[in-house]
Amino acid sequence: FQRFDPNHEDQISEIKFVNFILLHSDFGVHEKRKFRKRLKNALSEEEMKGLSFEQVKDFSTVLDHLNDMDKALSIYESEPAALTQEEFKHVVRVVTGVSLDDHLVKVVFAIFDENGDGELSHKEFIEVLKDRRGRGLGKVQLVFTVYLWLRNFT
Repeated sequence: FQRFDPNHEDQISEIKFVNFILLHSDFGVHEKRKFRKRLKNALSEEEMKGLSFEQVKDFSTVLDHLNDMDKALSIYESEPAALTQEEFKHVVRVVTGVSLDDHLVKVVFAIFDENGDGELSHKEFIEVLKDRRGRGLGKVQLVFTVYLWLRNFT
């Protein structure tokens, strides 16, 4: 987070958030550009108000519990259905204990809703992030742990 917030304002732009999520992924330049473009197309400049450290930390918790979310969705339905923003917030709250901010959820949907239907399918979110996490995205939690530790001692 500190890399994307060099002035220590405890806030980053939504575009920097996309870059943060994709930092340790194996996505190519073209694929990363698609995620940023989706975000820019889905949110107006007025809606781009930035994300706080706490919001990004909450999303890191979601990333850390992707396997649990996958299992919960599989139990809920034999074929995991696409989730609305409210359903996504509910699943995250039940699985992780974290209540995601509405703006953060809107940003996540803007980034990952590939077909633009307003819902996140298993393929659009869980499969994409689990696949990338196995190739390095899990390092996000380590980065946050080190950042929190440093933040408390500086």
